[in-house]
Amino acid sequence: MPVWFALFRVLREPLLFIPKEASLFTQLGDHSSVLFFTMDLQIPASEISTWIDRIPYLVLILFVILTALYQQSQLTKKSGNSNNPQAQQMQMIGKIMPLFFGFISWTLPSGLVVYFLTGNIFRIGQQALIVKIEENQQEKTDKKNLQEEDNKPDTSPIKDEKDDPRKNRKKRRRK
Repeated sequence: MPVWFALFRVLREPLLFIPKEASLFTQLGDHSSVLFFTMDLQIPASEISTWIDRIPYLVLILFVILTALYQQSQLTKKSGNSNNPQAQQMQMIGKIMPLFFGFISWTLPSGLVVYFLTGNIFRIGQQALIVKIEENQQEKTDKKNLQEEDNKPDTSPIKDEKDDPRKNRKKRRRK
């Protein structure tokens, strides 16, 4: 939360936090030179007057919602379905939070929305990496267990062939 508050403040009033001698100060003074995919990151989508100009902002908000939902589905797959009421409640909250972030992104500066999107993409990649590493470790553990079972000496008592009923049955069938 402190990072969000700081980003919010810097995006709202960036000229207060940059020395006047810096070249960035003069560039930020000219709003046409500080655009990100035709979006001014200092203003929220709700402050744009025409719907055509809002399209990039709406696409950005949509990407935030979709990446958050995908991230939630990654976590749900890992934990699986549970009969625990607390786990079910957490899954419900996990489904509502992306919509909440989309809703608040409408009124927050677009730079903060880009921050949300970047964080979601990073966490999706991080979760995919964690799952892949866990799968590789599980495969190694399974292979090691199989090798140990194959190399394990047979400790069962040795039976005489005459005492083995299966072999006696086979012999009777052959006759």
